[in-house]
Amino acid sequence: MLGDREKQILYLYFWEEMSQADIAAKLKIPLGTVKSRLHTAKRRFKEHYPCRPKLSKGDSDMKNSNLPLLLPDYTIRPSSQPPFAVRHEELPGMLIIPRIGEELSFGMYDLPERKRSGV
Repeated sequence: MLGDREKQILYLYFWEEMSQADIAAKLKIPLGTVKSRLHTAKRRFKEHYPCRPKLSKGDSDMKNSNLPLLLPDYTIRPSSQPPFAVRHEELPGMLIIPRIGEELSFGMYDLPERKRSGV
């Protein structure tokens, strides 16, 4: 939903991890223009891809999680079923962005304790 300029500036800044000065040199535009485009692109990204509001100091989104506090036991067994295709949509760096109206929960567990360390 973003324009090409917005996609480009976000890609260079976040995925390529370029500094604003390096982006200005690469695109042959003034540094002020890079700063302005980056600010606008971030704002528009947030408008189109809303995220949870920032938590207040001391709050935790882990309190409201439906994920278990301890990683359940599981067993992986061979299956007689034929393999099937799976569409796995994911951005580099494990950043998963659900479509508008979808929800996503992702838990991290520390081993060997099997305790949930993040949601």
